[in-house]
Amino acid sequence: MMAINEDHLLECLEVAIKAGDSSEKRRRKAMDTAAWKLLDKPWKGLLLVALDKEEAKAEDGNNRSSSRRMRGRGRRPKNTNTLSLEGVDVLLSSNASPGYRLSAMLVQRARLGSKWSPAWDSELQALRDTCLKGVHPVWLKMAKETPLLAEMSMYPKKSVERVSTETDNAWVETASFDARDRVALGLWLQQSFPFQLTAEIELAIQNISRGFNSKGKLPTLSDSLDSLSGDAVLIRGLCRIGIGDEEAISDLSELSNSQQNIANIAANHLALFNLRRGDLSSWDACYNATGTDGLSEAMRKQAWMGIPDDIELPSKELKNGLELVGDVESQRALSWALIAALVREGKNDDALELIANLNITQTHRMGLIIELILSETPTEGWSNLVLRVETEIDKFNDDDILLMLETEALPVHLRAMAGKEVQERESFVGADLDKLALDVFTQAGDAIQIGSILMKIDDGATTYPHRTILVYHLLPGNADAKLSEWVEEARPKAIEVLTKESSGVLSETAIGLIKLLEGAPADLDGIQRRVAANREAIRAFNQCRQALLKGGDGLVPADRLEKLGVSIDNSSLKGVELRLFHAVLDRLRFNRAIRLLEDHRSDHTKMAIDILEKLVGKSPRNRIVDGVRQMVLEHDSIAIPAFAEWHRLNASSTSWYQIITASIEESRGQYLNAARSLHKASLDVEFSFENRVRLARRALIAYAHAGRFSEAVQMLESQQALTSALTGLFQLYLRVCDDAQRQQPEAAKRKIMDWIVQTETFTVEGEDGEIIEKQRKTYPSDELDLLFTYPNSRNLPKELWQGRIRAAITHGARDNRRSQRSKLESQFRDLLRDQPSVQEVESVAGEAAQLNPTQGLMMFERAMNSGLFAINEMKALLRIQNGIFRLNESKLPIRTRRKLRHLTLKPLILIDTNLLIDAAKEKIGWLLSDEGGIEINAHGSFHRTVRFKADEGMVELSIPKAAEFEFKNMMSNLERVRSLFNDVWIDEAQWNERINEKTAQEVCAEVINDYSTWKPGTNDFDEVEAFEQQTIDFMVEHRDTYWAVVDGKIANSAQSLDNRTKINGEAIYPERGDRDIMRDAAMLAETTHKGIGSILVASRDSDFWIVRRSLEEVFGFGVVRTARELSQWV
Repeated sequence: MMAINEDHLLECLEVAIKAGDSSEKRRRKAMDTAAWKLLDKPWKGLLLVALDKEEAKAEDGNNRSSSRRMRGRGRRPKNTNTLSLEGVDVLLSSNASPGYRLSAMLVQRARLGSKWSPAWDSELQALRDTCLKGVHPVWLKMAKETPLLAEMSMYPKKSVERVSTETDNAWVETASFDARDRVALGLWLQQSFPFQLTAEIELAIQNISRGFNSKGKLPTLSDSLDSLSGDAVLIRGLCRIGIGDEEAISDLSELSNSQQNIANIAANHLALFNLRRGDLSSWDACYNATGTDGLSEAMRKQAWMGIPDDIELPSKELKNGLELVGDVESQRALSWALIAALVREGKNDDALELIANLNITQTHRMGLIIELILSETPTEGWSNLVLRVETEIDKFNDDDILLMLETEALPVHLRAMAGKEVQERESFVGADLDKLALDVFTQAGDAIQIGSILMKIDDGATTYPHRTILVYHLLPGNADAKLSEWVEEARPKAIEVLTKESSGVLSETAIGLIKLLEGAPADLDGIQRRVAANREAIRAFNQCRQALLKGGDGLVPADRLEKLGVSIDNSSLKGVELRLFHAVLDRLRFNRAIRLLEDHRSDHTKMAIDILEKLVGKSPRNRIVDGVRQMVLEHDSIAIPAFAEWHRLNASSTSWYQIITASIEESRGQYLNAARSLHKASLDVEFSFENRVRLARRALIAYAHAGRFSEAVQMLESQQALTSALTGLFQLYLRVCDDAQRQQPEAAKRKIMDWIVQTETFTVEGEDGEIIEKQRKTYPSDELDLLFTYPNSRNLPKELWQGRIRAAITHGARDNRRSQRSKLESQFRDLLRDQPSVQEVESVAGEAAQLNPTQGLMMFERAMNSGLFAINEMKALLRIQNGIFRLNESKLPIRTRRKLRHLTLKPLILIDTNLLIDAAKEKIGWLLSDEGGIEINAHGSFHRTVRFKADEGMVELSIPKAAEFEFKNMMSNLERVRSLFNDVWIDEAQWNERINEKTAQEVCAEVINDYSTWKPGTNDFDEVEAFEQQTIDFMVEHRDTYWAVVDGKIANSAQSLDNRTKINGEAIYPERGDRDIMRDAAMLAETTHKGIGSILVASRDSDFWIVRRSLEEVFGFGVVRTARELSQWV
């Protein structure tokens, strides 16, 4: 350090002298040098003495003039004092060079004057003696600048030894530390290097050292370090490591290739730096470092932290390494290597335990995670790992996601989740990825993702028909509306392709299951083989199979379905096959619920609701959602809270939510809320007119139960098209109750009397004896008696209505206009208020039957429905009623018998064409295969129900001529027969092989024979023209209704107008065949055929159903389109 300070002093002096004699300029020049910054303050003070050419102070009064002289030469004493010299005591004990100490003491002696101690002279002399051996050249130059140091010129100049840039081993060993440790590097840079360094380099090193020792940003390296050479390059190399500059590689490579001792240390630093930057070629050198110094420890630690994939160390050794690595981050890195070793050694439980505490989304770890998932049978640890992958899927980088997607052995649901990420991330682009993702989604049965991809592909439905059908059946109920619309439109296109080519990417089992869901004949053998390993599953499946075979009823016991569901969950079925099997089970459960709802038994209804509740309680598929919605719409008694909750979460803005919650409110007696919800839904044009009528009627009934008759009447008046579809008597009921509630009894009475009024023609003799015909209005009291019971059979509130009817009856009694029939009716009502005997009922009803058989028979019916009689009494009443009926049967038209439900009379059902077509379609399906599909239409089994009841002797069947003609005409055209299966996935080659004109005609004949158990009499249709006009009048009266029906049909198909018939210039009325059936039914209702209790038309045509109440009211025949509606008659 002594020689270095003298070198820096010399550099400053030489630069300053060149500035001339001006003290200020000399100072400025000296202070601008790097050497100045490296000098200690006392050395700087000594330099200023020379630069200012300081002289000794005078001992007398001349001191002032001396001072002036010095000021005249530009000297500034105040600056001299700012950098004071070391005191004499300090100099005497200093280890500085003799030249510096002697110079400083000479200046102090001059400055101290009389204060100089003579005792210091001996020390001064000793320094002179030492200096006689030679001093640094700077002191000879200093002597020339100031008289105070003139003495220094007498000492000999000592030559300055230049230090070699090649260092010894001791200095090399000090560099054995981790250069990334900024504190250690900063301390190392503070040492005195054994190199001849310029002041600029030394100053740069000092600044860098301070930068590393301080917190905050890393220092910036000075360009002056570029001039370092030889071993001194290590300084630059380590500084570059410290700031992460890859230029360190060239510095360290140069040193490591030298023949000097520094080569080893440089090579070690280079190996560590390269390994940290990802160059695994240095891993061996670091792993095998054996020293105990900081550099060796850092090398070994880094080796543990970044073990290459191709290096396989045993888990025991890795565990030891894990104990050596201290910081958490390093432990995590080494833990991954340990996990890999544990997996190799088959210690999966240990690996799963270790990975539980690691960040699995860390880059480049997915390969190991996949290996661990694939190498382990499901355990708690395995399940936890899979769950973490599922929940953190969005945190994995693109490479990891792609690896998951491409690993075929990975559980398919994980691959599907990866595929979803590919679809959602903008960083993934490419048709190949879409194709791969589509295949994975297909394996997983993820209908939403499959459909989303197919929607984006031109002709996606025809390019991927199997997947399109798959989407149709597995799409969840809460899927996007656009996707739902797309798949509805795409399904027919896909089926058209599949009829020509039934094979595809799906397995034999999956195709079979889809065919079942399609209602198409399916090969059940392939499905059976997949569950054959499970005994319970095979038993349950065989029972399902039996139900689906020809002659089966399509129903499977609930317990078998549950056992089969549990069994397949434990079978080898996975992914799309498992989802499809569950979809099949759900459809079978749904069909069972439909069948349970086909009668009105409360226990069956409750069982059906329980099934539907479970179906919608989980995540229901779109097909199930649609089916259950239709059930709720058609059956007033179905209340499903779970379905309402599903709609609240997924479709709260739809009218369906209103309808479903209304059903629940009705079941709880909250009729006003239900009425308003149904009223609102009935205004939704998204529903067909038929369904809006259904909703409106329910709303009106709910208003009635809520006692809000004014709101009901307002609803009637605001929806004219709907009111024309409701019976006049129901509308009268609402209006009369409204008047009564609003305290307008006269208005109510007037409406009632207007309803029963009849015009009677009578003759009188004129003044000249001529006979004159006149007319008068009569108000038959027996009609009032019939009106009185109207609410009873329809479960409507009766207080207001019957109160007004009683008032009308009383009014008639005051006018003495009550007939004997009316008096008997009043007597019978009074009788039922007490506990009557069979004899009392027989007395009154028998007398009434003599006047009017229908009235008397209905009294027996009402008595048996009252609940007042024991079983033996009921048998007695029925026996008496039956006797009276047999006496009068030939006089009672069938229309009057329809309410005599206790008598063993059969309904005569006229079969419309659509039921004949359903039967033919089923028979043709059995020709294609003995194993049928699942019934997929909620009304598709109605033809079977009708046939079953006929076979059991419960009903009679007849095919009207119009329906038979239309059916035969269709079955004679093979193309039209084939069109029946346009929406069914069948094999076209199989069709061509098994179905031809002959088989079609055979099926046609079989169907006609099956549904013709009764033939009309030869005189039944003699009055055809009269009934033709009556039906025309009826349709014209319901003109508004038919306009609404036509509007709905046009919305579905503009061609629907082609077959409408024209009346009064308006082509809005039913086609000719339907009008003929309506006319035939009306005529038959007036006949008196033995054993027939009612005339019914079985049809799904809205032309019948929409006006069914009015048809029954006017013509006396009913309309049924479901088994549940039929159960009300049988």
